[in-house]
Amino acid sequence: MIPLSKNNYIRQTEPWGIEYNPLPTVFDNYFVESCRAAEEIYDLKQGKLHLMYSGGVDSEFMLSVFLHMKMDFVPVIVQLNPNYNTHDTEYAFDFCVSKGLNPKIVDINYDRFVKSGKMLDISLDMKCCVPHYSTTMHAISQLDGTVLMGDGEPCITLFDGVWKLSIFEFDYSPPNYYTKHGIYGTPHFNRYTPQMMSAFLSDQRIKDLAENNVPGKLDSNSSKWIVYNNQSGLYFPERKKYNGLEIIETCDISQHEDFKTLKLKRKDWLGIWTKDYKDIWKQ
Repeated sequence: MIPLSKNNYIRQTEPWGIEYNPLPTVFDNYFVESCRAAEEIYDLKQGKLHLMYSGGVDSEFMLSVFLHMKMDFVPVIVQLNPNYNTHDTEYAFDFCVSKGLNPKIVDINYDRFVKSGKMLDISLDMKCCVPHYSTTMHAISQLDGTVLMGDGEPCITLFDGVWKLSIFEFDYSPPNYYTKHGIYGTPHFNRYTPQMMSAFLSDQRIKDLAENNVPGKLDSNSSKWIVYNNQSGLYFPERKKYNGLEIIETCDISQHEDFKTLKLKRKDWLGIWTKDYKDIWKQ
């Protein structure tokens, strides 16, 4: 069985929050630890290994790890029609062409998806107050074998002058769906092992942020590509982060009543858990 995280080292609590086992203080760099995680998961996989690929740098890093390890997998690209997320998926298609990969494409008529009630139903089912995960989960429900997402990368955020490890409640919406529907795999590959967590948070770029040596930054999201490049021998260019809904938010479908209903759930499911960066390794 592939757990959501190795040995369930990081997990949700009730009422909502996060707890984790003591993080290791001995580990290799993030790329090496990610390759080790890929080996562990590959040994546990059942059937075909599907890697969800949005076109973002997080999922591209995951694909690159499995490519580096010369492991067989099928990239899965979700297309929201009519041409709603081409600004995001163009990176995915270009990458697949450059690497000789033949992706599986899941086409979703997004207007119909929303109007049918599926967007809202899936979002409520996994306790998610943001709409962009619903299409990914819908696509995953159509796959067999093992399914991974390149989510879960650690994030530190500047709150009132203090850098903190931060995790949003909606980050655990995909794990909720996996658990509830028996999806084999993990949506949080990018922090699958505690060694990956420690390595990411100990990367020099993250340390520089936490020591206020990178002026103007409010969180680590715009620095992830630097961590992914460090010591990997790979090349990930700086890239704007998308959620895939940027075009949709300018179109008529975004005014559908179900979006308003989902927005009301933010008071229930928009929690955030934080821990001071300097205390991450303390228990």
